[in-house]
Amino acid sequence: MKRRMIILVCMVAAVSLARTAGAQDRKRVDIHWNDAPQITPFDGVRWKGNVPEVHVAGDWYGLVSFDDLPAELILDFSKSADDKDWKKRFDEDLMAILTAMGHTPGKTADLKLKDLQTGEVRTLEKVPMTEDNRRTLMEGHPNDKDDSPAQTQPAETRPSV
Repeated sequence: MKRRMIILVCMVAAVSLARTAGAQDRKRVDIHWNDAPQITPFDGVRWKGNVPEVHVAGDWYGLVSFDDLPAELILDFSKSADDKDWKKRFDEDLMAILTAMGHTPGKTADLKLKDLQTGEVRTLEKVPMTEDNRRTLMEGHPNDKDDSPAQTQPAETRPSV
């Protein structure tokens, strides 16, 4: 009986510690969005559920990693920074997210990308990050008054109004 009680107490303590650790992981990250460089390597971002597809060098790709940071890690951090508008933050404020993660972005990025047709993974090195690309993304969702996921298209593929 005493042994069962000890096991029960240990199990309760383990569950309690796991819940506490989980709550700390979900703690909101405070980011000053305008302090980071206003640049990006992508001239388009669209979403398939919760997975971004990025437009780089004339083609759409799945993002595998950004300067060796796994895309999943970047997305998780984006969610912790802004659980309501995390997709918009990924689209428009990627440099702020990366900076808050401890990765200081340069003027170029090494991108590991997955071809959406073949599934082949390739690396594009030293992809320029520009203010023009970010401006294109910002124009993709000017007011964001609806709850639809953020989606932008490169300027050359956007339908004219």
